[in-house]
This record gives sequence, structure tokens and C-alpha cells, in this order.
Amino acid sequence: MLIVACLFYLQVPRDFTTLFDTSPYQLDVSSLPDAIKAYDEMRVKHEPLSLIQPQFETPLPPLSPAVIPPIFRELASPSLDLFDLDEHFSSEKVRLAQITNKCSDDDLEYYVRECGDILGVTGKLAPDCQDAKHMLEYVFAQVVEFKKMNQDIDLDIPDPVVTDRRQALMTQVAGESTV
Repeated sequence: MLIVACLFYLQVPRDFTTLFDTSPYQLDVSSLPDAIKAYDEMRVKHEPLSLIQPQFETPLPPLSPAVIPPIFRELASPSLDLFDLDEHFSSEKVRLAQITNKCSDDDLEYYVRECGDILGVTGKLAPDCQDAKHMLEYVFAQVVEFKKMNQDIDLDIPDPVVTDRRQALMTQVAGESTV
């Protein structure tokens, strides 16, 4: 059995647009007078058509306002690996000990400024006077004022703990001498 292909070998003309048949898509008014006569023969008024509003099927219900508040994205958590919690939540004494262990003799200016920050001296100085020299001057002035206020206190007041120890030692010594 022999299968033969159903293809034609045509000669293609130079103007290939002649190969297209455009008659099914032509707009022609030659049949218009016959259509107007048909109105009279069927005794129908010849008037323009009125517009009929289309009714489309809606696959979704009509929109209504939301009663649930929108859900916003939460902020990313802070990177705690770069945040020193000890520095912010520890006491002044611990922070001073840490800065003392961290600094050497070459870092004296930095050490005084950081200690001033920890002790709150920086906030009491003017912005242009926040160097180590002015911080030390402020601290020494406060120490002098403190010493002036506490000069009238009698330093010879006996301490009860020391007095009790003296009496205990004296009784012990007196007991040994009688033996």
C-alpha cells in the first residue's frame, strides 16, 4: 500500500496577496436597499434600535467593608549579637570595672570620658567642655564641695564595733594576766 501526500506544488505568483480570499470579510452596502424594503413589506416601523442594558452574571458577591483590622507585617527582631546587654543593664560599679579592665595607660583620655559618661558627668557639662580635662575638673570641684560640707562632723566619735572589740581584747588580756 502506497501513501501519497496531499500537498500541491503551486507556482507562487509575484504578488502573493492575490492568494488571499478577502470576500468573506468585506463590508458591502449593496444589500442595504433590500433590507429597507423588507421593513415596508413586513409592515414594521423603520427606527433606530434602543439600547438594552446587559445583565452580567457576577461570580463574586458585591464588595462590603472589612470588619477585621488589617494584619501588618511585624518588624524584624533586632540583631542582638551586636547589642551589648551587659553594658546597658549592669550597675555603675560593674560598668566601671569593665572599662577599667578594658583600658590601658595609653587610653587615659578615653577612660576618663567613658567613666564620665557612666557616672553622668557628661550631661552636666556644656557640649564644648566634654573632654577629659573638664570632666576631672568637675569631679574635683564636687569632691572639694563635699569636703567643705562635712568639715564640722567630729571624726573622733567611737565606732561601736571597734569599741566592742577593744573591750573584748582587754578582758582577754586581763584574764591571761591573772592566770
